[in-house]
Amino acid sequence: MKKKTKHLKKIKQQKVNTNIPLPPTQRPIITKIKLITTTLLQNIPLFWEKIKYHKRRNLLSKKDIFKIYLKIRKGDIILAGNLKSPTNLLIAGAVTHAALYLGRGKIIHAIGSGVEYTKLRHFVKTYDTIALLRLPKKIPQRRHIIKNAIHYAKQQLGQPYDNFFQRESKHFFCTGLVNTSFQKAGYKTGLENIKPFRSTLSKIEKEFLIVDHWLKPAEFVYGNFSIIFISHNLAYNGKEILIRADALTK
Repeated sequence: MKKKTKHLKKIKQQKVNTNIPLPPTQRPIITKIKLITTTLLQNIPLFWEKIKYHKRRNLLSKKDIFKIYLKIRKGDIILAGNLKSPTNLLIAGAVTHAALYLGRGKIIHAIGSGVEYTKLRHFVKTYDTIALLRLPKKIPQRRHIIKNAIHYAKQQLGQPYDNFFQRESKHFFCTGLVNTSFQKAGYKTGLENIKPFRSTLSKIEKEFLIVDHWLKPAEFVYGNFSIIFISHNLAYNGKEILIRADALTK
């Protein structure tokens, strides 16, 4: 009887030992695949949650949204166009608004209610066209410039919108906020918020034609920035960003 009980104990011990997990190198291939799949699913980046395809009436495609989230970096300039907005009548072009990306899905921009924050997901749901611009990689102290530009822009939070496009003002219009932020950070953007009046009737121009002389969002391509991305319905011909003709017919 003692021999039988010892033999049974050995069998139980063997059964228990078989439940001990094998080292990764000795596991079956199916088990390895399951472990890899589980790990990947558990470690999907948070931005995937932000790329939720809401029911939208704007003209950005799912591929556009995916690429925007994939490519955008802190300090990027966002140029956006809302082709159905009444402002498109005043600001003609493929892009009608400019904003600065702060990182982590956060944007700062100047709108009618003043300088305020918004979310990147709001932009991709609202605007029909988007282009991303960035400081060239070869710029000395590039990270320092971006950091200071973001810091300056944040300090302007709550400042009123500049409805009169004044050269010397604490109020901001959309392109003025972005351009000034980089200029205050010590970067030569190659752009002016208000273009100089060269006409002989400059006094009259200053009073009545000021809107025509402010920095347009589309004019950022003339500055010292690189184009990183344009949505599928835009085209860049080497001089300016245009709306694709086939995009308008769809």
